[in-house]
Amino acid sequence: LYFLNVRRHCPPYNPEGENNDRNLPYRITFPGTLDEASKPEFATTEKIYRLVIDDLKSAKTLLPEAYKSTMHASYRYGRANRYAASSLLSKVFFQMGKFDSALIELNYVIDQGPYELADNPIDNWNKDILGDESPEVIWYVDWSDPVRGTGYGPKKYTLITKNHYPALNGGRGDNWSLCPWNQFTLSESAIAKTGWMQDVINGDYTETDAARFDKRYKQVFYRMEGATDDPKADKTKYITSEHNPVTNVYRPVIYCDKYFRSSVGMNQHVPMFRIADLLLNRAIILYRAGNIEGALQDINAIRERAWDEPAAGAPYTSLTVEELTEEVIDAEWIKEMACEGHRIHYLFALREDVGPGDRREDRPNQILEPPYEGYSWRIPQTEIDFREANQ
Repeated sequence: LYFLNVRRHCPPYNPEGENNDRNLPYRITFPGTLDEASKPEFATTEKIYRLVIDDLKSAKTLLPEAYKSTMHASYRYGRANRYAASSLLSKVFFQMGKFDSALIELNYVIDQGPYELADNPIDNWNKDILGDESPEVIWYVDWSDPVRGTGYGPKKYTLITKNHYPALNGGRGDNWSLCPWNQFTLSESAIAKTGWMQDVINGDYTETDAARFDKRYKQVFYRMEGATDDPKADKTKYITSEHNPVTNVYRPVIYCDKYFRSSVGMNQHVPMFRIADLLLNRAIILYRAGNIEGALQDINAIRERAWDEPAAGAPYTSLTVEELTEEVIDAEWIKEMACEGHRIHYLFALREDVGPGDRREDRPNQILEPPYEGYSWRIPQTEIDFREANQ
């Protein structure tokens, strides 16, 4: 919880800075008096991050690596283990720019853990049965409520995915699902990096071989040709008034199609940590450290899983040392991780500019540069006033 809040309500961690702003109350024990409840210490960003690190190190010593028959049965499914704690710790170090420390955690999970890339990307996203999990997923969350029924679950994902939350059987066939209100699709700037359209920036939306032979594009993204005024148009290809009466996007778009993909969409087991994510983080760390061979091995593993078996005309090849660049790693990151909620923090960790997306670059304040001044969700003024009145 503290890690989520420090990334939301505090300025991005600056490896070269003091990180001494005080935006969050420091609570590690339950308050016993009114004064303790109303006058908490407000800790620096640095202190909050240190608390998170200490907690995760403790979790690593307390959590088992895997379920054993001697444990309580409730631990068998969906519970975080030592590898999950290490995965999160790697992300904390990565966010802080402490790449050597992050690498230790990444190596432990990737090289010693029992996880491996799934043969098909969709296998990470279509599970809702206990015990039927992807070998790639280190930790998943089941948001469903078996008592209240199938209408209760992770509805927030409807804003970033093709399916409507009541989707059944992946929103395919007789259960066709398209969210009935406007949602986000991949930006044209992101599509340009993937190479999944011929020249999207200049209006050529032709599907490329790089898309047709990529299992990620075919399994966990979904292309639609845009809106149409023809009510008889194929609803699996065009956005018709039946499904989205307010859209005015008539060009082809690419939806994320990762969520609500299980037999009962609201019961989907949503991956929190998976090996592909960790491999990508390790690749960029190794690349920047000059270990190009190590980075290449991780990126080629991602690519080889993603591409269909080579066939006539297929563009798949393993990359060489000479071909690997930060831009190539970034493109693979987008193809693999888009719409999982990590992009802006990934760029912060690497101290990269946050670009304007599809906004006009000639307008001011469209590019966010390190140290990302002004980026944080402001604590409500009423809470600030209360804090100051009780100091």
